[in-house]
Amino acid sequence: MKMAKRNLIYVAHSNGVKGVDLNLNLNLNLNRPIISDNKYE
Repeated sequence: MKMAKRNLIYVAHSNGVKGVDLNLNLNLNLNRPIISDNKYE
């Protein structure tokens, strides 16, 4: 999870507003049950 958060920060800085939107969407996904998270790996 720590690596994932670092990647989100990197994406946000690289893509600006688009990165922030992606960050918010990924945060919503992280709030889902772990079983749902596994399919993204």
